[in-house]
Amino acid sequence: DFPIAQLDEAARSSGRVSASSQDSIENVLGTTYANDNCFLALSLLYDERNWGTIDYQIDHLFARDLFKSRNVREDLRALRDDFANLALVIGIENSGKREVPLNEWLKTRPAEYLRRHLIPSDPALWMLDRFEDFLLERRKLIRARLQQVFPSETRTP
Repeated sequence: DFPIAQLDEAARSSGRVSASSQDSIENVLGTTYANDNCFLALSLLYDERNWGTIDYQIDHLFARDLFKSRNVREDLRALRDDFANLALVIGIENSGKREVPLNEWLKTRPAEYLRRHLIPSDPALWMLDRFEDFLLERRKLIRARLQQVFPSETRTP
């Protein structure tokens, strides 16, 4: 008797993520840095339950400043704010990595860091010239995580 279908439709029509919708995983993956619900969407990727007690920030894995260079292709610039380039990190950690290229930063992190943030383990993908490949591989890891988070009926074949 609970109106789940109507609630799902209301959530979708207002641009919100509906956990019981067939589109829920795609809705999350379609979230970008500019979306109001970006933090919420990213929080689905983590097991933490202390969101109000620790200063988490949305981090661009490949730093935003990298895309300001004239040497970066325009199509790559357009992908800068893609969900697969975002993670939630503790504020102090975010400020500590700003000046360090991703490939160098990740070499200093333990394997658990890669697993926790769903980062592909292949160091070749941590270079800006492999940014598109990085996004594709990270999307696979994110999709697998979201399939654990959302009910089984939302899983795509």
